[in-house]
Amino acid sequence: MIGDLPQTLDEKKAIICGKKNVTYAELIENQKYLEGRLKYKLKDVKNKKIAFLLENGIDFIQLFLAVCRAGGIAVPLDPKWKREQHTYVLLDSKPDLVIVHEKFKPCIVDSPSVNLHTWEQLYGDKNLPCHDNHTSVPPEGNDLFYIGYTSGTTGRPKGFMRTHMSWAECFPYCSDVFHLGSEDHILSPGPLVHSHFLFAAMQTLHSGATLYLCEVFDREEVFQVLNRLPISVMYIVPTMFESLLVHKQTEFYGVKRILSSGAKWDKGSKNKVRSLFPNADIIEFYGASELSFVSYLLDRDHKAKGHTVGRPFPKVQVKIIKEDGSEVSPGEVGLLSVKSPWLFDGYLNLPEESRQVIHNGWATVGDLAFMDEDGYCTIIGRKHNMIISGGLNIYPEEVENVLIQLSEINEAAVIGIPDSYWGERVVAGVSVKENFEWNEDQVINYCKGLLPSYKCPKRLLVIEEFPYTSSGKIARRELRDKLIGSHLTERMETHE
Repeated sequence: MIGDLPQTLDEKKAIICGKKNVTYAELIENQKYLEGRLKYKLKDVKNKKIAFLLENGIDFIQLFLAVCRAGGIAVPLDPKWKREQHTYVLLDSKPDLVIVHEKFKPCIVDSPSVNLHTWEQLYGDKNLPCHDNHTSVPPEGNDLFYIGYTSGTTGRPKGFMRTHMSWAECFPYCSDVFHLGSEDHILSPGPLVHSHFLFAAMQTLHSGATLYLCEVFDREEVFQVLNRLPISVMYIVPTMFESLLVHKQTEFYGVKRILSSGAKWDKGSKNKVRSLFPNADIIEFYGASELSFVSYLLDRDHKAKGHTVGRPFPKVQVKIIKEDGSEVSPGEVGLLSVKSPWLFDGYLNLPEESRQVIHNGWATVGDLAFMDEDGYCTIIGRKHNMIISGGLNIYPEEVENVLIQLSEINEAAVIGIPDSYWGERVVAGVSVKENFEWNEDQVINYCKGLLPSYKCPKRLLVIEEFPYTSSGKIARRELRDKLIGSHLTERMETHE
């Protein structure tokens, strides 16, 4: 179960974060103490929802482990959310207990319905009253242990529900596919409120390896960790690598594996990994908070299949279907659908939206894809991102992949702007390298040399700073709203 830790490692370092660290013996002792404190506050923790707003670090992990082992349901809150988003999530999840670091108290609306305690009140000096740690029934595989919320930057946050089995039984397959073991030193520098990095942390601790965290993702801090400590494995999302590459300092020969997910990694950028990590194998994996692992691409496959997201993960079935539910032929685009033991249990309080994702044991998050004859999947784009201009379908990701081939462009996001004649018009926001002499017409003509004219952007705008979700992806809806709010449409000819 989630929360079960190796009992024989004693003085081995379990977690290192900045100047703080805990051994496995200390982690287990702290976990048990927190279980007792939770039981003192709630009497019986089983199936109780415990929301918490903590800094990224050891406190977060210790409380998460304690909630899970006690049979509770952890509801992590994101420090990046606005107060209104925290209020919405608390009203939606109705937690039995809310725990915050003192500094985050102003983020939570003071209400009689919120059973609010600070971390300092809960954890104290370890001399506070506790209940016996052995008085409650331990969790079972089908019990919920975690409700994670989407970032909220693309609309109202949705709570995706997870059972113990959907994560814990996946750990050995993950260790096998990614060649992870207890001897590894694993850096997971991203936010623990994102399931990608939280899973990485749980996988690391359950395997008995040493976990390294960052309080915030900061490239200088990451470089310091890589310089000072024996990191062998690093979890990232592609935007993190771009940040590291911009301010490359030296080569890190000790890193043996780079595990990337969150977005398809641009081929040109991926080819630069060896300049920073000369000895590292690159393993990409594709998945979603609702689906867990779907597919993976090993280092040896990058040359021939680097444009794909790889083959199905163990115990995962993948099929590509048409609108009528029938399967497509190899190479034909359709909706990617998944069946596996690792699926989520639906969205909290949203039965209709849950049914749209899971149907007859198969699940989809709306990704459009095709599969080649070797069983490797290529993601074309997400169905709800698709632009329809003049009755023609345009996948933004296809246009973005062309734009980022230009060395002067760091990032690109293509969206559809409402247009009274075409329905939607293709517009690209791009971030460019310093000292680049921007020429919009030249870039558009470059696109026309590689794409049909209807797919090419009608306008390109330089974006100083993209809005991001907590998982490091560009927040498309927020960007679209900004561009529409800037009266962009008034400056575009209608019948071009």
